[in-house]
Amino acid sequence: MVLAAAEGFSIASTPGKDSDDDRSTFRFFLGLDKKRITAFSNSGKSVALLDRSIHTLLAHQYAVNKLFNRNTFSDCLADSRTEAMWPDLIVYLDADQSLLEARARHRHTPVLPLFILPEYNVEFRNYFFNEGKKHQPLLIVDGGMTSERAAIFIAELVGIKNK
Repeated sequence: MVLAAAEGFSIASTPGKDSDDDRSTFRFFLGLDKKRITAFSNSGKSVALLDRSIHTLLAHQYAVNKLFNRNTFSDCLADSRTEAMWPDLIVYLDADQSLLEARARHRHTPVLPLFILPEYNVEFRNYFFNEGKKHQPLLIVDGGMTSERAAIFIAELVGIKNK
């Protein structure tokens, strides 16, 4: 597992060299998610809005399994059942490949090459449309909106009042 520091956390260079490496990487990120759960549980708040969730990790694993003929998805899904915060609603920002590539070119931090491969993004998206919606309600939002507009739009859809 190759890890690089980013914003106080770590990101993995994926896929790993084999299925065992992929599982180790998933477990590492699941551990980070558990820290978020603990922090949220101790906050006294009743609503959490996450920019990434267990579904992000599972979608990545799903795509890696499809593209590299790995067999780790079902194990990762089982592990996540007991160790992750599962959202009540999935909001999926659906963006086409050209938009993803343009955003990657204009980022201040580099994007792992895997994350802008069209084949990867097709399978990542397929997770949400096939697997993810089996577990929680799925709200699909136009990923071409600005982040500000998307936030307002989503807040209005789910009934969060702007204060």
